[in-house]
Amino acid sequence: MQAATPSIAIIFPLHDDRGLASQAVAAWKEQCQHDPTCQIIVVGQKSGRRPAVIRQQLGPRDRFVCCDSRNEAELYNAGARATEAQWLLFTESHVLPTAETIHKLKQRLQETTAAAAVLGSSHLARSRFSAVDAALHECESPSMQSLGLWRCVGLRGFVVRRDVFGQLGGFTTRYFRFAETAFAIHLTESGDRLVAFDDVVVQHVDSDSLAEIFFAMKFGRLGACRFHHDEPMLAQKYFGCPIATVPPGGIDGSLARWLWRQPLEALREGKLRAALRLTRFALPTVWTALAGDFVD
Repeated sequence: MQAATPSIAIIFPLHDDRGLASQAVAAWKEQCQHDPTCQIIVVGQKSGRRPAVIRQQLGPRDRFVCCDSRNEAELYNAGARATEAQWLLFTESHVLPTAETIHKLKQRLQETTAAAAVLGSSHLARSRFSAVDAALHECESPSMQSLGLWRCVGLRGFVVRRDVFGQLGGFTTRYFRFAETAFAIHLTESGDRLVAFDDVVVQHVDSDSLAEIFFAMKFGRLGACRFHHDEPMLAQKYFGCPIATVPPGGIDGSLARWLWRQPLEALREGKLRAALRLTRFALPTVWTALAGDFVD
């Protein structure tokens, strides 16, 4: 008897699992165990103790996809290529489903004509540090929501039709941790409808270390800069950024000075550590920024 084609594929990489990958697989598996149309796809390295443990947990219709990369956009794309499911649910290995997440999601997907949806999320803070991480996210949410629902797309819980994901080229890998935001912009530009499933909630386990946050900031910033360089018209339309023509081989004076303004603004706000880290991104452009005063 031929297995049913999955309707939903739950895709997450092992990268940045915060010690929760096994718990995440078990939680999703529990919600999917009586539903042959749900599939779990875990993306990770080929060898190692953790991938071996995860493989043993997966059911017969689930898949472990090997992809040796730290670029999360590549990991998610690899997971998406491994399924024929109608819907792709992108999440993270440190995100857990709440009660009846899959049941509620399937109900909403049957009712909607939209191409994609942002899921609701709650926080699970395991330390004082992670409580601060959760609070910072809540502080940022109103400003992000004011830009539009596209700005709220994140990988805690984002579901999209597989055919639409393929038509838009998936996540742009050179945008790293900014890839989901760029995809949301491309989705909006294509005319496809994006909605919010606020009642379909996943639980995000917040960061316990500065290293985890810095990694996300580092590659989010790099991806954002590449997006502004590659797609300046969209950057201006969605973020109100001035268009700067950047030579193919590097960064011009305007963009270099913009990079330097970020640590200066952090200093003005008294955020010394953030200023120091942002300075690391801007440092290679110091001569371009100074020369720009004379050539712009």
